[in-house]
Amino acid sequence: MGVRFGLQRSLIFWSGLLAVVFLCWAWKDSRERRTYVQVAGFLLASDQGGLVLERNPYLFRDFEAGREPALVLRRTMKGPFLLHGKGELVNDGLVDPEWDYRELCENTMSYQPQGNWLLFIPYWLLLMVAGLAWWVLLLWRLRRRIDWGQEK
Repeated sequence: MGVRFGLQRSLIFWSGLLAVVFLCWAWKDSRERRTYVQVAGFLLASDQGGLVLERNPYLFRDFEAGREPALVLRRTMKGPFLLHGKGELVNDGLVDPEWDYRELCENTMSYQPQGNWLLFIPYWLLLMVAGLAWWVLLLWRLRRRIDWGQEK
């Protein structure tokens, strides 16, 4: 009798599958809608194909959560980035539709106070990390299961 892997009974398998499906859905949803929650000087948003964590104590004072249509920007598959406020006094406030999300954030952060920052982590990176962790855990489970099945 061969070794059965029993994935249908594995909590690791179903948890990983749920996490990967959720990340794929969140990625697709973030292209069409911006979902956010803000509290105590911080904003966490799903926007433009990634997660955004922003510190701005001047704007995000009260609790607020919501969904709104996403800006129509040029779509790119850039990596994560961290931007800091530059404190410049002049900004025209115009949004160029040829910009990608990073260019928009760079423009916005140029006139933010120096204590403010913005971190963007794309969903493709989160999906890659979650998939790799899931794969490693499944291999660990398989190895443990095969080791237990052997007689010494």
